[in-house]
Amino acid sequence: SGPRCPTRGGWAGAVRKKTPDYDPDRPRRVSLYSRGVARALRARTGHIRQLDDGAVEIMCRASLLHDIGKTAIPVSLLSKQGKLSPAEFEIVKRHALLGGTAVLELDRKNSLSEEFVAMALDIAMHHHERWDGTGYPLGLKGEDIPLCARIVALADTYDALTGKRVYKPPFQAGEAAAIVRRGRGRQFDPAIVDAFDLCERSFSAIADGAYTNGRVIEA
Repeated sequence: SGPRCPTRGGWAGAVRKKTPDYDPDRPRRVSLYSRGVARALRARTGHIRQLDDGAVEIMCRASLLHDIGKTAIPVSLLSKQGKLSPAEFEIVKRHALLGGTAVLELDRKNSLSEEFVAMALDIAMHHHERWDGTGYPLGLKGEDIPLCARIVALADTYDALTGKRVYKPPFQAGEAAAIVRRGRGRQFDPAIVDAFDLCERSFSAIADGAYTNGRVIEA
């Protein structure tokens, strides 16, 4: 049940054509990480209204589109092995706003639900904002950043750290978790990092591929 997202494979495939090492399972992992954090945050802080089961499932589906804007970024930048220059990084950063445009275009073609579109827009546009206000594209700070985007920001960062990239090898789960914790109050909402602490074990399982049909296989 819930809003269908028939386009995830299409945009992920488009990104993969541009970046041959792109992992097509990355959107699914980010979605699963986001679900785990949202449930832990609800249990820990009582965000009942914003994070009821329906809202969490919409967020999980919407998070599949978090990097859809990268389909509009030049392949030479997405696949560059060395460090991006400041000018190149400014171009890559455009994928956040371009992601919002892409979500609206998907809605035009597929007539998606209002709830799904609203959350997909928030996530695509704002998952690179930082708690301290130094992120992009708008420099939003603290609770001005939509809650769903704050959650996906942590999930996306963890997956980027533990995944292989053209410019770096994968970090071990413990190293990635330590980096996430160091970002508490700077890159990430402190409450969301605390929620991550409660579900870190499931993150390790997801990173190892221990899930099926969207459910984590418990050890």
